[in-house]
Amino acid sequence: MPVSHLAVSRMAVLREDPVGQYSASPILVSALPLVSQQTNVLAALMNNLLLHHAGIDLETLYAYGEVELVTFLSAVLLRVDGFSRHCFAPPISMPKPMPHEKKLKEFNLINGLFYAVGIRPNRYVTLDSVEVGTPNPEGTELDSRCLLTYAYWMNLIGKQQASKRTAKVLEELCPESCSSAFLVVDKDCRIGELSTVALEKAFLAVREELQHLKKFENYKENITSKRSS
Repeated sequence: MPVSHLAVSRMAVLREDPVGQYSASPILVSALPLVSQQTNVLAALMNNLLLHHAGIDLETLYAYGEVELVTFLSAVLLRVDGFSRHCFAPPISMPKPMPHEKKLKEFNLINGLFYAVGIRPNRYVTLDSVEVGTPNPEGTELDSRCLLTYAYWMNLIGKQQASKRTAKVLEELCPESCSSAFLVVDKDCRIGELSTVALEKAFLAVREELQHLKKFENYKENITSKRSS
């Protein structure tokens, strides 16, 4: 397997700071030749992180610190300076043609090459400028457990047709609290045109209703079952 400068630099940090903030953090180092493997691992790490912050499962890898994944991802997911499939032992099979391959080449992303990355969760997350998990004088702090609900919210939004009116989407998803969301977002624009900040504002307006939906419980159970399997 080719040597990743990310792995080398990560080990250098550990040598320089043997008892510091990174010393106990788990590091996963692996070559994942198939896009399906890459997406499955990334999804598993995300689900584990959500369960950890939601307090549902306190025995995930994240109980031991900031889990970092050092790996190689395909061109469809990443950037430049890729490694040939022949650099791996055994060599990785030739990938199938993928959508937008010509467009990716404009950014120097070549199908068949793999790109070294290091992935670690953000230490601080904000929703509509409110930092999650941090008390504040205004009393508007957000418990970290809201991240699971937010993931569910974004999952719902991602399934909507981009051309659908925001008012229609919110009325269908959150009929009881959509009126509160209309105060903070433009209900007449298309849902696909809403910015991330606008979606965060809408989420904060409807999250109480979301948390009590049967479909949210099903979503939570689905993530938990994937963790257990």
